[in-house]
Amino acid sequence: MYLYVSQELLLAALTYVSKAVNSNSPQPILSCVLIVAHSNGVTLRAMNSNMSIQYDIAAQSSSISVNREGSIAVPARIFHEIIHKLPTEKVTIESQERIMMIRSSFGIYRLCGMNPNEFPDSALVGDEDSSCLSLPSLVLKKGIRQAFAVSPSETRPILTGISFELRNQTLQLTATDGIRLATTEINVPSCRCKDSRFILPGKHALELAKMLPDDQTHTEIWIQSNQILFKSNQLQIVSCLLDGNYPPIRHLIPNTITSDITVRTSRLLQAVERVAILAGNHILKLCISSDQAMQIHSNTAEVGDVQEEVLLEERTGDAITLFLNTKYLLDVMRFIQCETVHIQFSGQLSPIVIQPSDIQSKSLYLVTPIRSHHY
Repeated sequence: MYLYVSQELLLAALTYVSKAVNSNSPQPILSCVLIVAHSNGVTLRAMNSNMSIQYDIAAQSSSISVNREGSIAVPARIFHEIIHKLPTEKVTIESQERIMMIRSSFGIYRLCGMNPNEFPDSALVGDEDSSCLSLPSLVLKKGIRQAFAVSPSETRPILTGISFELRNQTLQLTATDGIRLATTEINVPSCRCKDSRFILPGKHALELAKMLPDDQTHTEIWIQSNQILFKSNQLQIVSCLLDGNYPPIRHLIPNTITSDITVRTSRLLQAVERVAILAGNHILKLCISSDQAMQIHSNTAEVGDVQEEVLLEERTGDAITLFLNTKYLLDVMRFIQCETVHIQFSGQLSPIVIQPSDIQSKSLYLVTPIRSHHY
């Protein structure tokens, strides 16, 4: 293998694929990145037992030139650190046997590599037995981020993932940790894929959202048995899927509403952010007793307390007082982009329903109040 490539291109590719490297893997080969130079450019790939990431640097770019084809697997962490520290110029990569040489204007590095044939296949899906759909990358990225309520606990492994449900040309993304819930819908008008449901590990979904481009290029999604493939431009990500049935969410949404308010999103968000400063144990008290405003209280023993009043745009129903986790409410409010937000209450301990007032928005959030003797 012998090639020239710009430091910036190589570093970008390594930054992507390194997210799949497990430095503590019992298989030494999985702590490596596989580099394959071919007539179409250079492919980098890394993987662990649950995820594989591949990035292609196309030969059409003037920033890369492949003089001799070949492949080698080298320690990912060390290789990434070397390239990261090099100046932004063209780098020469050469491999002979199991030795890689990296040349720049500052010096020559020699890395001991491994046999590339030992690197496992990524088992990429994408054949005639797979289901496929295509979405704008930015839309998919936003959808994943809006389904933020993934459980960090392995007590119920199925809740550590995001449920993707494709039905009637609509893709619904749902996450819940048992206390809060976030769900959003994406229209897939040109989808010819059969209705299906799968659960993507939350950690993999978060990495995917970070890597997808912020533009209208499309991401293809291929689904096959217990694997899923995301393809976007030069990037390919293969992930395992979680096995099991995601709990139904429709019965979690309250049927009876006792109080209903509309408030400006920025006004409520800023008030909660300020109140959170003195929110002991991350708890705030929310009171609605008039048609004009609601009060938000918080305090920390031996530090102080605060009460803010937030003007309401609209209000119907009964007066109500309840306690909420400050962080959970902030997580929801920071994802709502429209001017006003609609909040429904059904009792002191029943989940509150939070939705953007924009009728075009397909997002819905639930936050469960908590019992508190904090006040």
